[in-house]
Amino acid sequence: MRNPLIAVLGALLLVAALSADVLQLREVEENDSPMAMVEQARLLGPATTRLQPRDWKSPVLAPEATATELLPNGDFESGPSQWTEVSLNGWDLILDTTDLLVTPHSGNWAAWLGGDFDEIAYIEQEVTVPSSAPYFKYWHWIASEDFCGYDLAGVVVNSTIVVVVYSLCDDNDTGGWVLYSVNMAAYAGQTIDIQIRVETDDSLNSNLFVDDVFFEFDAPAGAIFSDGFESGDTSAWSSTVP
Repeated sequence: MRNPLIAVLGALLLVAALSADVLQLREVEENDSPMAMVEQARLLGPATTRLQPRDWKSPVLAPEATATELLPNGDFESGPSQWTEVSLNGWDLILDTTDLLVTPHSGNWAAWLGGDFDEIAYIEQEVTVPSSAPYFKYWHWIASEDFCGYDLAGVVVNSTIVVVVYSLCDDNDTGGWVLYSVNMAAYAGQTIDIQIRVETDDSLNSNLFVDDVFFEFDAPAGAIFSDGFESGDTSAWSSTVP
């Protein structure tokens, strides 16, 4: 029986191909020795919170953005500038089209998280959440052959607060770029460290590609909210009967 909690470091890298649902091996270049890979790895801080699997439905898709406030280098066109990128297995995460097997949502750069067994990877940036635009959004592309509840993606604040987590699994494959949205109104006006994070286990390949990260002012229909009702304030929520 598989343990849904991700534990041990792994080695083999797999990636989703662009055409059909075929997963390909990605080869390490000859000059990338295992020692060089280790030297490139950035260590996780001791306070980093692990994602926990939950019974989430498929990620909620937001409509296309209208007025946006792009994060500094939110489109990754300046490479890793402004971002901290961490891969427990030593991979560069913010890549140009030379090293990506998907076409970026815009421009020539995107982030690639996962694609390796027993991986923990995230991109992180210090941001001030705009009071007038508290919805954190990014374009993502899920490509996975796993079952739901094992390989996970999420948004983490200050390395300890898991705002939202969702499964990278075959049922949630997007087949292309879709817009993902999280309500960060609880942090409006605050300066925080925000992560887009992926954790995988020791089997069945999962990938998350990310591009064009920004804040937006509106509350899109069906967006995922960071408030899990614990505050008692339901003013940001609405309900409908199908």
